[in-house]
Amino acid sequence: MKLKKIRKEKGFTQEQIADSLNISRVTLSNIENGKSRLDAVQLYKLSQLYGVEPFKLIGIEKQKPVKFAFRESEKLSKRANKKLEKIEKYINKIVELESL
Repeated sequence: MKLKKIRKEKGFTQEQIADSLNISRVTLSNIENGKSRLDAVQLYKLSQLYGVEPFKLIGIEKQKPVKFAFRESEKLSKRANKKLEKIEKYINKIVELESL
């Protein structure tokens, strides 16, 4: 994990971050050293504190969004386009979650 490196780059101490997450400094140390895991709320809070995307905190490269190629080459109805947009969002969310 890159958490320790990012914390130091941002100028925070373990105590400051642990207090912000309502956990002990030892727990934060375990998280930074890969012995414990962040939950979703902690990951979100850290991303806000550090000013970075959550996926960067856990070392995941952001996936490029899925786009249906035929959408641009064919004239589809507004209804069909809206349905395809929903499907694209759904697929992209699955890809994002699977990468966690």
